[in-house]
Amino acid sequence: MAEICRVVTIPGAEESIAGAMMMQSLWQGGEADVLAVLETMPVDGFINTAPPVLAILCRLGRPDDARSYLERNRAFVDQALAVDTWYSPMAWSMIAETASHLGDRELAAQTYERLIDLTGQFACAGTGSAIGPVDMFLAMAAHTVGDDDLASRHAQRAVEQCEQWDVPLAAEWALRQRERFGF
Repeated sequence: MAEICRVVTIPGAEESIAGAMMMQSLWQGGEADVLAVLETMPVDGFINTAPPVLAILCRLGRPDDARSYLERNRAFVDQALAVDTWYSPMAWSMIAETASHLGDRELAAQTYERLIDLTGQFACAGTGSAIGPVDMFLAMAAHTVGDDDLASRHAQRAVEQCEQWDVPLAAEWALRQRERFGF
């Protein structure tokens, strides 16, 4: 990506490289480091940072901080749900994960509706940022609204997709989510 950016100028090139580096750190367990970087960025900059900040706060076991952040930045979460861009699959997925950690049924239902047409795909933003199979985020949202049978089917598909795609880190993450949420 860095080599391409030296010869081709595109809007957001630096952010794309930073996003890819943050994803690498995230998949290596560096959630706290990624959060520290995100907190230095404006929430309404080139990308809307509210979804990843919320998801990472939840992953770090800080639900009270996530609730407070959501209250302060709800307009940016709503904004992320209202648009459909290259960034949306990842943003919607992160919001679904947050809704599940916080037990927010309304937010989970909204994200389920946004994500359902992306079933069978990987939740990503562009080429350098991927956070897991959409079906796992659908499973989280379905669980949060009380449909554990549907959640279980989505989760099973997510695990199978990870095996087909040969992405073992994502498969391990998906299995941890099944265990955490009980579906």
